Amino acid sequence: QMQDYREDHTIREIWQVGERILVCVGPNPMAERLIRAGKRLAASLKAEWLVAYVETPPLQRMPAVRRDAVLRMLRFAEQLGAETITLSAPDMSEAVIGLAKERNVTKIVMGKPQRRGWRRWLLGSVVDTIIAEAHNINVYLLGSPQEEAERGRRGTHAPLPGLSAKPDRGWLAAYRGYLGAAATTLLCTLAAKAMFGRFELTNLVMAYLLGVIFVATRYGRGPSILASVLGVLAFDFFFVVPYQSFSVSDTQYLFTFAVMLSVALVIANLMANVRSQAKVAAHRERRATVLYAMSKELAASRSEAEIVQIAAHHIEIEFGGRNVLLFPDENGRIGYGAGLFLDESLPGADLSVAQWVFDHNEIAGQGTNTLPGATGVYIPLSGAEKTIGVLVMAPANLRRVFLPEQRKLLQTFVNLIVQAIERVRLAEQAKLNQVQMESERLRNSLLSSISHDLRTPLATIVGSASTLVEGDYALEPEDRRELSRAIYDEARRMASLVNNILDMARFHAGVVKLNLQWHILEEIIGTVLTRLRKQLEPRSVTVRLPPGAPLVYVDSVLLEQVLANLLENAVRYTPEGSPIEISAESTPFTVTIMVADHGPGIPKNQEELIFEKFYRLQHEGPQSGVGLGLTICRAIVEAHGGYIRAKNRGGGGAVFTVVLPLRESQPRIEPEEESQG
Repeated sequence: QMQDYREDHTIREIWQVGERILVCVGPNPMAERLIRAGKRLAASLKAEWLVAYVETPPLQRMPAVRRDAVLRMLRFAEQLGAETITLSAPDMSEAVIGLAKERNVTKIVMGKPQRRGWRRWLLGSVVDTIIAEAHNINVYLLGSPQEEAERGRRGTHAPLPGLSAKPDRGWLAAYRGYLGAAATTLLCTLAAKAMFGRFELTNLVMAYLLGVIFVATRYGRGPSILASVLGVLAFDFFFVVPYQSFSVSDTQYLFTFAVMLSVALVIANLMANVRSQAKVAAHRERRATVLYAMSKELAASRSEAEIVQIAAHHIEIEFGGRNVLLFPDENGRIGYGAGLFLDESLPGADLSVAQWVFDHNEIAGQGTNTLPGATGVYIPLSGAEKTIGVLVMAPANLRRVFLPEQRKLLQTFVNLIVQAIERVRLAEQAKLNQVQMESERLRNSLLSSISHDLRTPLATIVGSASTLVEGDYALEPEDRRELSRAIYDEARRMASLVNNILDMARFHAGVVKLNLQWHILEEIIGTVLTRLRKQLEPRSVTVRLPPGAPLVYVDSVLLEQVLANLLENAVRYTPEGSPIEISAESTPFTVTIMVADHGPGIPKNQEELIFEKFYRLQHEGPQSGVGLGLTICRAIVEAHGGYIRAKNRGGGGAVFTVVLPLRESQPRIEPEEESQG
């Protein structure tokens, strides 16, 4: 909340609301002492602490041995519980101050400046700049013993275990830049020789400066300095009187030589820095591109198998060598998961090492201080709450894994993989929970729906049957018939309810097979009206069909059930004695059947809800069903490739429309020939 408040009010100064320590380390022997001092200070203050290493362009050109020493110190700080940060910036003091303000640091621990006397006064010191600019921040300076300082000046640093310096590529490759600088100076001299006599000497100087720029851009700092010195000497030897001699007859040329050398050295230094920064920017752009590509593919993945395949592919491309993701089984034992092992995966990983990494959530294997004799590097896949697996890598070059920038990239890869796996697992769990909730809801709806609808007819049957059994001798014949009829009607009603439930279960399971045949629509409607004759006795049913008796290609039994459910629905929800209308229309492609009533109609915005399972209108009577009739109608009609709709009529009442497709040409019915007498 404090950070959000500072951001909203553009507050840049440090607020010392809590202790946070920043330890600045570099490629010198004091790094380990600084880290230990920072750890002790953080432990005494119970504060969070950071260890930062700023890689400036000169530090980026360090030998591999010294870079390995820095990497070893950063990993040592992580083992002590620090958060390590690697920054790339041209100005070390500016980067440290910016980090301190960004992370609200209250104390900075640094080593004393190594520059002394005039070098410190002339060239400045990072420590002095930080002390001057670090407002509201306490700066602690740590001195170093004399032997460590001497060892630092000699540059005797032990390489990181498992990492080796760049191999010797031969003297020609090592000195190619300096040979190029000499050749470039020779070409500039030839060009200046051609210009001599036609141009002023100052223009000849430009030719040498152009050569210095080329060498600095192409070969770096050392060759560009050599080109600067050689250019001044060549200019003096060939173009300054006395010619072909390094003597100078006019002292003003000494100033020219000094300025020429200074400008050349400055240009060489600037171009080398630009070249180094361009290389760093290119690496950053490549890493950003790799992260974007991987995150895009992981975001589109839908299963763990896809995630494993994407992760193995990108890790192999970026870090080299095979790799594999290992996950625990139900008992928490790490192993190769079935279906997650790919052709490009790493076979033969040490599962005991992977189990240790999984249990302790720490990196192990080659290039580490834990089980360094193991084959490959074992990295835990740490999730939000627990470790979900282990990444095993067998890189061709450990430097591609353990360099600071590469470790940051690898950790980002691991975070993306873990987030994708957790997302897929949470989605699967949510889907399973949704299915369970839906099943529970259906079960509860079914129980609540049939509790009354089955109990009522059962009570009627039991009561009527007990009356017949116990009082048969005292009942009149007419009373016995009435009780028997009640038992029969209620039993049929129960059978209809149970059949609806079973039919819905069959349609939901997808086991219904249609027996499609050509049938006359008039015969299907007539069969339904005959079956429901008793229920429709007090009503007037009007049937209007188009001329020509249209044929329909349907399962007649199921279509009869649709019409029966619609008619029973009309009887149940309309006033007794109100008329019911059945009509049909046909086109070359469809047959439309409509069942209309003159009741109260459908409540507003419930035209689609009435087709949902177990949905019933609030004003339904005591003889209502379980709310599956219209659901079954929709399932049957959609199984035929059609659709069913419900809407209110303009003059009152509701109309249900069933549209069925005509998939084949109708057969022709030949008229019967009259017999000749």
